[in-house]
Formats: sequence, C-alpha cells, structure tokens
Amino acid sequence: FVLWLGKPQPEAYGFLALLLLGATSAIIFAGAGVALSKGIGRPGLETAYTMVTLLLILVSKPVFIAVFGPLGSIASSAGSWSCGALFFLFLLHRKVDLPRNVISQTLSIFFFTLFASLLGWWGSAQLVWAVDWGRPQAAIILLVAAPILGTLYLGSLAMLGLISLAPLKK
Repeated sequence: FVLWLGKPQPEAYGFLALLLLGATSAIIFAGAGVALSKGIGRPGLETAYTMVTLLLILVSKPVFIAVFGPLGSIASSAGSWSCGALFFLFLLHRKVDLPRNVISQTLSIFFFTLFASLLGWWGSAQLVWAVDWGRPQAAIILLVAAPILGTLYLGSLAMLGLISLAPLKK
C-alpha cells in the first residue's frame, strides 16, 4: 500500500519497493553501528562505509543502466546501499570487539521485517483492489492501520525473542 499524491504511476511500485529494500537494509545493518562507531571515537569506520558505498554506486550505476535501463539506476542504488551496509557490519565486527550474536539477531530482524513488509504489502493490495477507495480514504486507513500494524510488528519481534520490551516497561 503506497499513498501516492500525484497521478497514478503503476510502474512506480517496483521502483519504490527496490528503494525501500535498499534503504531499509542500510538502516538495519548500519544504523546503530554508525552511532556506536561515533560514540566510541571511531568515525573512520563510518567514513570507510560511506566511501565503499559511493564507490559501489559510481561503478555499478553506469553498468546497471546500460544493462537494465532506468530500472538499473534504482537497482544500483538499492544494491549499493545494501552491500555497503553489509561491508560496514563486517568492518565494525573486525575492528571492534562486539558479541557475535548481534549479527544473527540483526539478520533475523531484517528477514522478518522483509517478510512482514511483503505480507503487509500483499494484504493491503488485496484490500485496496477489493474496494474502490480514493486518496483521502486511503490516508485515513493508513493513519488508523499504522499504529495497529506497528504494535503487531513489535509484538511479533518480541514473541520471537528478537527484541526485548523491557526498556518500554520502565
């Protein structure tokens, strides 16, 4: 389910999905690590991550565009973000002594999030096609559904033992 403000662009769904996958993987794999590396006085780790990601984009973008056309530009960005974030995760664990279970937990959360997102996207698409809603009704549904789905998502992560809700209880 995408709330699109302009005229309908059916081909935009695939583009948005690729960009969402790339951005989400970068946030999940590198987000907390970047803050950690800055906090412990190791900003060079983030610099290396940024440089590798930029290099991947610069190298892959012309190749992907030549092979896949406009979709290649988006695939290059999303893939570079994901690969750069995985590189950062690898670099962080080589340079900083961190518990190994953090990697498996991060990957589990990523794949669960991917599964839940695809399930939610499919389910909302079924709902949207079943009823002819306009944009105002879709916005209202999104405002009502977001807190409910967010709560279900966090509850599922907690039930699977991937996160702890203890900090929320304080």
